[in-house]
Amino acid sequence: MSPKVTEEYLEERRRQIINAAEVCFARLGIHGTTLENIRTEAGLSRGAVYHYFKSKEDIVEGLRERSRKADMLAFEQNVTGGDPLEELLAIFKYALRLNIGLRRHIDSRVATFLWAEALINERIHASQMRLLEANRPLALRLVKRAQEEGQINPDLPAEAAIDSLFSMAIGLTIFAAWEPDKDMGPALQVAEALATGTFLTQPHSPPRAVSKDTSR
Repeated sequence: MSPKVTEEYLEERRRQIINAAEVCFARLGIHGTTLENIRTEAGLSRGAVYHYFKSKEDIVEGLRERSRKADMLAFEQNVTGGDPLEELLAIFKYALRLNIGLRRHIDSRVATFLWAEALINERIHASQMRLLEANRPLALRLVKRAQEEGQINPDLPAEAAIDSLFSMAIGLTIFAAWEPDKDMGPALQVAEALATGTFLTQPHSPPRAVSKDTSR
């Protein structure tokens, strides 16, 4: 077998294991899934999974790296130096459709389970944060450009704007996991309205906070 064929074979086996892990993670959660579950789902011989991955955390790392590469490719296709707000919205909608698209019965559940596991597993938390940080610089540049061009309020902290958009995507993903048969189209429409300022029919000033009388 030539080196090229060997490399392709190894990569195909890695993909096979990661795909099987996604199915198991969606069905059993991260904590409830064993390497034996993944091996059985992948249809591989005993010990085959261990040849490529030594732990579930290794598989999560592979899953995150696959996501990072897909994100970078999508960003290159959508961010071309045009209208910054339109490009920011394109990235936002891309991120949402990743988890609530055609494979939402798997993707939304895997994402939700991974976020929960990241609260108690330091390595999975680190891989989650690396994925977020890989996407942040480009989104941040778009927000700042949109602020410079008067499309986004320049008084808003750019970093906080990114956090809010990410949080909205995370929240909708969780709802999609809870209700896998629910049409998420309307929610996407409202999320875009919130992001673009068309949610309100006219400008609105928030009510002033009423200070409590602590003298009594």
